[in-house]
Amino acid sequence: MKKTFNRSLEEIGNIAAGSSTVKRAAVYKKRLHASATRARMIKIMAFNAACLVAVAISLMIVLDKQNKQSIPAYYVKEMERQNPLSAEKSATSTTQIQTEPQDPAIDNITVVEVAFERMLSASKFGDLYSDDIQPKMESDFLPVLQQRLMELHYLERDEPTTFYGTATETAVREFQAQHGLEATGVASYQTLLVMFSEKAANKVISVGQEGQYISNLQERLAQLGYDVRESGIFDEPMQSAICAFQLNNGFDATGALDQEMEEALFAEGALCADGSAYKSAVDENQTLNVSALVDIAYQQLGAKYVRGGRIPGMFDCSGLVYYCLKQSGYEIDYMTSSGWRGTRKYAFVADMDELQVGDICMFDGHVGIYIGYGKMIDASSNEGMVRISSDITRNSYWRKNWIGGRRLL
Repeated sequence: MKKTFNRSLEEIGNIAAGSSTVKRAAVYKKRLHASATRARMIKIMAFNAACLVAVAISLMIVLDKQNKQSIPAYYVKEMERQNPLSAEKSATSTTQIQTEPQDPAIDNITVVEVAFERMLSASKFGDLYSDDIQPKMESDFLPVLQQRLMELHYLERDEPTTFYGTATETAVREFQAQHGLEATGVASYQTLLVMFSEKAANKVISVGQEGQYISNLQERLAQLGYDVRESGIFDEPMQSAICAFQLNNGFDATGALDQEMEEALFAEGALCADGSAYKSAVDENQTLNVSALVDIAYQQLGAKYVRGGRIPGMFDCSGLVYYCLKQSGYEIDYMTSSGWRGTRKYAFVADMDELQVGDICMFDGHVGIYIGYGKMIDASSNEGMVRISSDITRNSYWRKNWIGGRRLL
């Protein structure tokens, strides 16, 4: 441009020399100067604008990555499932929580609760938190709450529902007690803030707890030869027995009982107090009376769900299977859902479509009795009772969590 400008000046000089209108040439020269100055300024402004745009784009990319990393994949996925249009907006929002929790149990929560807050702001959940979620309520948020409780092992694995039943209430109460919150069983905002935070801990059974579930654990410890009183209360002798079991089986002697320890306790290869592997006295060459098994299972429909229950009127999923098999004349050791998964005593059915009447259905953390036509009888924690689950071979939840079947014939 500089060469062009100089060449233009020469032309003006020639014109001025050969013309009597010197004033007109001077005006033309001044306009060319002004034009060149404007061109340089436009170039500078364009360059500066390009730099600003580049910086802004880089900053947006960094912030976007930070926001997406702070939201657990499950909750983003859940938002997408519930409301695809609002999920993207909720996942990338930079809105921060306005309420600062005062309870010491929820201090310094910084990551997952932001995802929880954004999830609440999604249009699907926008009006759910004017009040706390109470037992016996119907809520679209209950499947998310139940799924979280199942992930932390406070609630037995089961198909989530929109109903706040007794099992969910008990699970919330146990979560609150373990995390230093008031154990009301009500899913308050403060409780949910802890539950969906990084401070949420898996369920641990400890001294002072009681119930049928504790009785089952004590019975198993006694079966393995450990010194324990079958009182139904987690007392100090039980804690000592658990420490002895942990030492014998290669664990740290903490005396605490979590999901991993429960699975080890009921595993076929569990070591007894004398260091030997447990050997069941049950005859493996039995014949299952399928008709009797199914009839007895039908008789339990409507029975109350109780964690650890395996007596008439009170069952959890594995307790129901155990009771029905025993009552049909089939001798068997009690097994949890993980025990059914790990056993090698019975034939494995890999394909759900190959199930036969009387097969034991195994899902992630759940078992039931297959009764044909795509149905099973199981004890549901979320429905709070023994029920018939229909179309399990087509249901997306059961398909996704399918482990396999066990055939006892």
